[in-house]
Amino acid sequence: MIGKKISHYEVTGFLGKGGMGEVYKARDTHLDREVALKFLPAEFSSDADRLARFRREAKMLASLNHPNIAAIHGLEESEEGVFLAMELAEGMDLSEKLRSGPLELADTLMVARQLAEGLEAAHEKGVVHRDLKPANLKITPTGDVKILDFGLARAFLGDEEGPTDPLNSPTMTAGLTQQGVILGTAAYMSPEQARGRPVDHRSDIWAFGAILFEMLTGRRLFEGETISDTVAAVLRADLDWDLLPDDTPTGVRRLLMRCLERDGRRRLRDIGEARVRLERWQEDPSAIHESTTMYASDLGPSRGGRPWLTWALGGVAAAAVVMLGFNLMGGKADSTRVLNFEIDVPGEESIDLYSRNNVLLSNDGNLLGWVTVQGIYVRGRGEREARLLEGTENCQGAALSPDGRWVAFVSRNRLQRISIAGGAPFDICEAITIRGLAWVDNETVVFPNGISTGLMAVSIADGVPRTLTTVDKTRNERSHRWPTPVPGRRAVLFECQYLGQDYDQGDIQMVDLDGGERRTVHRGAAAPVATVNGHLLFVRGSTLFAMEFDADKGEVRGLPVPVQDNVASSVGNQEDDDGSAQYAMDHHGALFYYDTGGALSERSQLTMLDIVTGETEDIGGPDMYRDLKMSPDGRLLAVSRGPVGEEDLFIHDLATGNETMLTRRRSVEYLGAWTPDSKQLYWTQSSADGS
Repeated sequence: MIGKKISHYEVTGFLGKGGMGEVYKARDTHLDREVALKFLPAEFSSDADRLARFRREAKMLASLNHPNIAAIHGLEESEEGVFLAMELAEGMDLSEKLRSGPLELADTLMVARQLAEGLEAAHEKGVVHRDLKPANLKITPTGDVKILDFGLARAFLGDEEGPTDPLNSPTMTAGLTQQGVILGTAAYMSPEQARGRPVDHRSDIWAFGAILFEMLTGRRLFEGETISDTVAAVLRADLDWDLLPDDTPTGVRRLLMRCLERDGRRRLRDIGEARVRLERWQEDPSAIHESTTMYASDLGPSRGGRPWLTWALGGVAAAAVVMLGFNLMGGKADSTRVLNFEIDVPGEESIDLYSRNNVLLSNDGNLLGWVTVQGIYVRGRGEREARLLEGTENCQGAALSPDGRWVAFVSRNRLQRISIAGGAPFDICEAITIRGLAWVDNETVVFPNGISTGLMAVSIADGVPRTLTTVDKTRNERSHRWPTPVPGRRAVLFECQYLGQDYDQGDIQMVDLDGGERRTVHRGAAAPVATVNGHLLFVRGSTLFAMEFDADKGEVRGLPVPVQDNVASSVGNQEDDDGSAQYAMDHHGALFYYDTGGALSERSQLTMLDIVTGETEDIGGPDMYRDLKMSPDGRLLAVSRGPVGEEDLFIHDLATGNETMLTRRRSVEYLGAWTPDSKQLYWTQSSADGS
């Protein structure tokens, strides 16, 4: 191959071979530049259907234009086969660099920041890497990071099922989006990817965390003698935080832990949030130490005691959503008119309770909807089953039209609308990473076009967005998000969030679409909704409150009244949450929400399994268990339980069944380690006010 001229490329060298073909260095004689040519395997090139699909995917990948992503110039055919012409990224790949040991902290953060920037740009266009690993990261001689093979895994394999045994090679290639199929390199797979479940941008965030860990320690996060062992470690092994250097800043530890949450719903919401942190640390190095929370690692396996394993089994119920009908007249809930019931929710395993607003309810109450990775499900009054709206997969957010006949949603970097009856979606305009949609009237949709921007308004008729609000940085504003229509007016309420403050410490503001007048309605709240009967709903923590609201004046009256507890929300600090809450209300006062105390809550049951006899024994009842540590002698079990941010520690005596409460205050408690003699337990905790 070397020395040949293929089309207008002169092949000058061999660069390597991977799971998706051989790569050669070449010169583009038309443009006089060095390029890389990736030749696809012959068996792939000869498959017309797969090749046509690859062309469609490659065209979208070629639209990625970012300095940290190696660009695709074109897809061509020759007598030698089908090949991709790509940007040539000179330098050493990260896996080679790590062979000599961990990187310095400054170098680690530099690589991580550029990696986050490239991932963010791709995710905003709806492209997920799916095979992120150090070997796919080139460090150029000037210190620039180039992400290789972005999105090629999906382009190479599409949505087809792959080999029956996906564990036969170090780089496992198989159809990603089908259930039961695995794709990727074992050590960097997310847990959902290793289980063969549908994959979205959160898998890239997991891989980002695994790479960051390896840069800091010089060791892979998960390793095993075989690929199967490595996959098993990804799914179940304790994360050994002791491997991190002692001087690893607490901010970096916290970012790692957020990226490496096995439960995708609790993982870092958006790689852009990691990028914001890394940029902030670069601008203000002292900020990297600002977290007061210290994390301890687990002890190794017990050297004594009974051969028992402790496992927290997730509680699962048949229903996941609660409907509550209530009357807000007079500023308080009317308990005589309350009706609670639950409904089954298809796709609940992929619903993120703690990110974005994933519930929909039409104004007349005749249609329910919810957003999943698979797409938007809707269920009309009188319908026995929910329907999936085809073409809405990977949806970032959605809103129903005022008449309940259409859904606006964002997917693959486009704001679109689709009929409730089904059919193909219609494009409205380009949209990046949104935080909320409001369908104000028959023609107007309002949305924030980014994670730290103001609001945009777009007419469905012309598809031309215009600026509605601008973030006022002189007032320390960070973002305007979660807009919601104001009944009877061409206006929206929205959440004004401030730098360094929790989301529910922000302001609820209102802006008129005609004229752009903006005013503050209420301070210290998140996720607003205005009701048709004159009330403002908002969230503090996981509690939904109501106040009387005069829409004409844009003013509230009286004091907030709690309406409903345990509403799933994400209204904590800006690094971990996004300011959303999972609820909606119709014009009759019916509330549709996800209940954190219900089927999709974090309740679980502690159960002891004797691995010799197979017998099980429950410990206590269902509760919100967070962490657990067995004493080395196997007699005592330390557990952390309680709502997020209000955990307490308990000690269970496994012989007597007695329980001792160690802490009793509003705080966040983190289990550390037992001493080898099982007589002392170390833990860390946040400040007394829970901050």
